[in-house]
Amino acid sequence: MKVLVTGGCGFLGSHICGLFKDKGWDVIAFDNLTKDEFKRNTYMKDEARDHNRKLLESKGVKIVQGDIRNKEELFASCEGVDYICHTAAQPTMTMSWEQPDLDFSINVIGTFNCLEAARKFKIPIASCNSVHCYGPDKINSELSEFDFSCPDCDYELSRYIRNPVAINEDEPLLQGTVTPLHASKMAAENYIRCYIDTFKVKAASFRLTGIYGPNQFGGEDHGWVANFAIRNVLDMPLSIFGTGKQLRDILYASDVANAFWCFYDKQVSGIY
Repeated sequence: MKVLVTGGCGFLGSHICGLFKDKGWDVIAFDNLTKDEFKRNTYMKDEARDHNRKLLESKGVKIVQGDIRNKEELFASCEGVDYICHTAAQPTMTMSWEQPDLDFSINVIGTFNCLEAARKFKIPIASCNSVHCYGPDKINSELSEFDFSCPDCDYELSRYIRNPVAINEDEPLLQGTVTPLHASKMAAENYIRCYIDTFKVKAASFRLTGIYGPNQFGGEDHGWVANFAIRNVLDMPLSIFGTGKQLRDILYASDVANAFWCFYDKQVSGIY
């Protein structure tokens, strides 16, 4: 069995590659290797850029340098593949403002090309999406504040919880001010729905948030868990955007990778 992982040398992609390799699959990490987000992180070392690629090569994963926006490159690598795990994306809010054309081309056209590959080769596909589909009002509203006494010091701290705690798949979408990132994520998901309904492609879209774990090299505008940890180790100040009251769930990367494995096992199409 063979799987192609777009963005395979990225944070989540590297975990999916490792999982499928451990299960005995042949694995192709399809990645353009640009790592544009590294340019924005002042503390990032050059060695970090190649960390995931070298890690995957040591496991026997095949690295193919290619771009999901190039249909010919993508289709050539999908020959003989049994499953596509689509994790390549433009994930940052700031870059979507600064370069909306880049955001659109990667998140929408890139996802469209992956769906076309799945349709052409008659194989299932699972794709990363985001809670950005719900829009900023749903994610950042409905919070309750409570005081919390730290057991290790004398400080009274404020904490926030969401009511209700969970957001389900039936919630209204794109609530609040829509940015290019919100729009591109929603458009990509709509194309996934379209290919499920119209072309009967076995497909899934996962609305993920706050993924963390090894192989993550986060910055101020993406990968905040790693960014906070790295800045703490380096004794650097933290940048807090907005009110500071934002509440996020966090998901461990290997758990998300397992969701991609489970979809191939069950192949029940839908938005999750």
